Amino acid sequence: MQAAKAGWALARKSPELHAGKSEVEITEQLRDGMRSVLNSGRFPWGDTMIVLSGAESRSEPETPTLDGLTAIPIMLIEVFFRYGEHDPHAIIECKRISGYDSRLCREYVNEGIDRFKTGKYASNHANGFMAGYVIAGDSLAARAQVEECLRLRLLASELIELSERMCDARSSEQVTGTGKKLAAPPSPPPSRLRSRRR
Repeated sequence: MQAAKAGWALARKSPELHAGKSEVEITEQLRDGMRSVLNSGRFPWGDTMIVLSGAESRSEPETPTLDGLTAIPIMLIEVFFRYGEHDPHAIIECKRISGYDSRLCREYVNEGIDRFKTGKYASNHANGFMAGYVIAGDSLAARAQVEECLRLRLLASELIELSERMCDARSSEQVTGTGKKLAAPPSPPPSRLRSRRR
């Protein structure tokens, strides 16, 4: 995630980056920023990681063809040489979120977190990450919107962690993220199960 944070700090300096950009356009700028940071020598481990193109990949080992899933794929050089694994070793899925738009926050959960949970994303990868581009409001309000969506679906154990806040002075765009694999939702307490059956 250090590469993503540093890449975002670089990407947000672009005059072309603003809240009206699409998810794909913002992600391309983040990807370019991550590559620049890794190539800069800023991180001693920067030459051990490759930020791959945003091309489609196979999200599951048994998927014989590309399946239309795009994200920021990460390849670790040591894993590649040691095991000959050509597919990405981790992915970062990015979504636009807002402190004022619950629809975007539901998409973050339904088309992001849920896809990790069900294995549609990253089942063929050692790690998966979610990043949220805060396009309106602030990161705390956006986080609250996402958490409310999770609470409504009884996924309270999967509440997000707020990353270091990074904000562009020219816009309200920020980035949040979590680097955890998501666990199965908790079982409701027995008392809640009984009350639902009545």
